[in-house]
Amino acid sequence: TRAYGLLGAAYGAGLLCGPAIGGVLSLVHSSAPAFGAAVLLALNFFFLYIMLPESLPPERRTYKPIVGQLNPFGVLVPIASRPVLRGPLIATFLLNVALSGLQANFAVFAAERYGLGPAAVAGLLAAAGLANIVVQAVLVPTLSARLSDATLVLAGSAVNALGFLATGFAPVSAVFWGSVPLTTGGYSLSRGP
Repeated sequence: TRAYGLLGAAYGAGLLCGPAIGGVLSLVHSSAPAFGAAVLLALNFFFLYIMLPESLPPERRTYKPIVGQLNPFGVLVPIASRPVLRGPLIATFLLNVALSGLQANFAVFAAERYGLGPAAVAGLLAAAGLANIVVQAVLVPTLSARLSDATLVLAGSAVNALGFLATGFAPVSAVFWGSVPLTTGGYSLSRGP
């Protein structure tokens, strides 16, 4: 659980830095964040190609085409056929649908409802990243030693739902600013164990 929490904290660091960099780049030009992301992606590819050599010995490698392994339903159907996993899979799916909907409309919602521009939205997303880091690096390891994974998932889902409600009903931007880390922190907690 600790390693998974650190991996989640690394994701949160990206969520913290990415919007901040994108917000600064948006001050240059509205398309600058997209070009900046493309440059970072190219640098990541180059870094991975140079710094991460193949670790699997040649005799254990397979060279068969992977096209048949790319079907996500080929993995999901056997897992979903196990009754004990059906509930968590459905809950995870619904949480991801809700979060994806929020992410897809976040900047438009923030601008329409509260008049927030790119720099403020970047700050909100950086706050979300900070909440993710704190939850994954501090809370998940601490709480997982004391509580069951099921309790953490339920508590995280409840906090996530509360954050979504606060986001939707926030009467002023100050409440909105508080709801975003709450949403992200709850989501991170529900994913942490």
